[in-house]
Amino acid sequence: DPTAALKVLKKTLPFPRIIGRVCDQPCRVECNRKEVGESINIAALERACADLGTDARIATLPSRGKRVAIVGGGLCGVTAAFDLAKKGWSVTVFEASDRLGGRLWAFPQAVLPPDVIRADLSVVEALGVRVRHRTAVGADLPLEQLRAEFDAVYVAVGATAEEGLGLPLDEAGRIEV
Repeated sequence: DPTAALKVLKKTLPFPRIIGRVCDQPCRVECNRKEVGESINIAALERACADLGTDARIATLPSRGKRVAIVGGGLCGVTAAFDLAKKGWSVTVFEASDRLGGRLWAFPQAVLPPDVIRADLSVVEALGVRVRHRTAVGADLPLEQLRAEFDAVYVAVGATAEEGLGLPLDEAGRIEV
């Protein structure tokens, strides 16, 4: 029952069509099943559920009356947006480019077709998440302004941030935590 399987999968995996195609499957190395044959290809099972199942409504909690800003609309940022919106937060994503997904768009089309990225990420805005494209926090909008306007700010700008958003950087150019 692919639809029932997709419903279970989406409880912990917000973007199964994407993850089922790009996951490097570190679990296969540790899989006990390989002792009697081949390890389980979880990514293939997830991809089958996502491709064959019919999406169900996503349950959300009532509004908490709290607002969060998410800086960066890559996979980390949209996953945080998805999870927080489901938990009743009012979420705004500030993305420097003209689309969500960040480095997902760098995958070859044969691995991750653009229509799969768009379809999976469309759920974010369907949950009521507001997205401000072409808004580079640090350059177009000061981080301090977000800290003043929102109850929380989540920074999801990838491994390195060119500007650093005015935050201290370590020797490798990563934001210090």
